[in-house]
Amino acid sequence: MLSSLRRASSVITKKRNQRIVFCLPRLRQFNEKKLEQDTTAAKTLPEHLQLDVRRRKALWRCRQRGWVEIDLLMGNWAAEAIPRMTSEELDELETIIAQENPNILNWLLGHEEVPKELDSPTMRSMRKFVIDGRKDWTVGGNQ
Repeated sequence: MLSSLRRASSVITKKRNQRIVFCLPRLRQFNEKKLEQDTTAAKTLPEHLQLDVRRRKALWRCRQRGWVEIDLLMGNWAAEAIPRMTSEELDELETIIAQENPNILNWLLGHEEVPKELDSPTMRSMRKFVIDGRKDWTVGGNQ
């Protein structure tokens, strides 16, 4: 009985392999047809809508960093600053957002100097917002 099961499983495996071989060309043809027919990939949004999408993504990334401290600091700043940002300022912000959380927190709190390549008007605005507003964010009264 065991040998018949082994033979059956080898036949199934062979059949599965044959099916995969036969299905792959069909899948490739389907994907090629789908790409040819897909007109949404060729369409682009108008510039003002692209900027709006970038703003929403940047706001989300500022509010959802994964560290509560940075979420509060960057999220509050972003809620005020992002709606009036230009494309160039968004480029600067996206570069800042791509950095690691510990570095961003140290830069915002003034524990470390901001690297020259990241020292932009956007970063200075963010630091000013954090440093000027720090007294309002203390826990347990005036400290």
